[in-house]
Amino acid sequence: MLTYKVLEQGSFAWPKVQDGVMRLSRAQQKALEHAKFEASVERAARQHEQAVVAEKEAFITELKELIEKLEGETVQNFVPWRGNPLMRRPTHEH
Repeated sequence: MLTYKVLEQGSFAWPKVQDGVMRLSRAQQKALEHAKFEASVERAARQHEQAVVAEKEAFITELKELIEKLEGETVQNFVPWRGNPLMRRPTHEH
């Protein structure tokens, strides 16, 4: 978000506080509402991005575990002569 401040004579001009209350003009109220909305959109976007990254990392971890499991099963069930015409099948298995 592009953030800017209107500077008047080198400093930001805040409305004066009278009786503990800061009165804003209609334009100042609109600007404040707009800034609050943009901040909430940015916060929601960050939260969404964090959730997507976490979900992606969990998915990758799950895939790695599945690959390891499948590789282990492949090694256990590997029969070298099956599907390889260059290898002879033994006459009896142990």
